[in-house]
Amino acid sequence: MKETRQQPEQAKGVYFQGLKFNKIHYKCNLGLYDLYLKEKNYVEAYDVIKRLSHYFPANPKRLAEVLRLAIINSRFEDIEQYYAAFCNMDDREDSLIRHVCAALIVCGKFYLRNGEKARAMPFSRRRRSPASAARTSSKRSCRRSTRTAARKRPKSFR
Repeated sequence: MKETRQQPEQAKGVYFQGLKFNKIHYKCNLGLYDLYLKEKNYVEAYDVIKRLSHYFPANPKRLAEVLRLAIINSRFEDIEQYYAAFCNMDDREDSLIRHVCAALIVCGKFYLRNGEKARAMPFSRRRRSPASAARTSSKRSCRRSTRTAARKRPKSFR
């Protein structure tokens, strides 16, 4: 790993060579992802992490970063998919809940600015209850709990 930090181009070549044999090799994709992040090449980093998330289960620690990259790359249509993965997670930390809620707010605002009110409304409903969403594990109860908790919060947070 120390060598990859000193010679990123050589490491990139090694990762690509590994991906020629197995396009979904986890460590090669993860190494590329880390290199692209260090280079601030967010478009490529997002493409790699999206490919990883397609073949491997959602990682709660990495989901916040994936959401951030989706927003940076204006890939708002993918956020709903990541929200579904979030609802299926058993372990949801408070920081992850905040990231998901923030991503839903940004996504909803994007759709509202583009005149897609019908598409934006589900996002504004989902973001309302991060605490109760963390206690549930199924999609249905995740969505149902958002409506209940929204009634309990002050109007300034709605």
